[in-house]
Amino acid sequence: SAIFIEGGSFNIGGDLGVDRLIVNGNPGCIGTPITLDANLTISGVTFEWFKNGTVIAGETNSTLEVSTDGTYSFNVTLNDGCESTDEVIIEFTTPPEITTPPEDILLCETDGNSVEEFDFSANEVLVLGSQASTDFPITYHDSQMNAEDNRSPLSIPYQNTLATETIWMRIADGTQSCYRVISFDI
Repeated sequence: SAIFIEGGSFNIGGDLGVDRLIVNGNPGCIGTPITLDANLTISGVTFEWFKNGTVIAGETNSTLEVSTDGTYSFNVTLNDGCESTDEVIIEFTTPPEITTPPEDILLCETDGNSVEEFDFSANEVLVLGSQASTDFPITYHDSQMNAEDNRSPLSIPYQNTLATETIWMRIADGTQSCYRVISFDI
């Protein structure tokens, strides 16, 4: 008895995942490399990586760190000659910069209830500097975790609930994938 496998029907695996595109809202951030992983842990294989169809010299591992736009692919060959390949398109976007740290905002208590309305726009100007607010929207949060996860933004103007609070600013690119978080007190 024998088992016959149709030529080209045997998949040894290898998957670089989804394209990382600005239009898809999942690009990389300039200055932060992305590690591509072929997701193959088979021993006795030969790896070859390509950028835009050109071999990347010296890259023979199952992972590749990339930091520039391009179409990346790999070709892996088993000792028996079986091959696998995959490709992914990677784009990078410019992350925001914190030009000047925000300042704490103090308001004089005027009616004895310890509640005031706060306008954070002066800190937006400090943090953004010459960056356009349309390119890098800012949201405010009551915790660093909410700012990091882009959850539960505060309404502006903000009315405090405690005499002293820490406010977290999230400055992000339009895709929300590249961001910075910083805090100030009110």
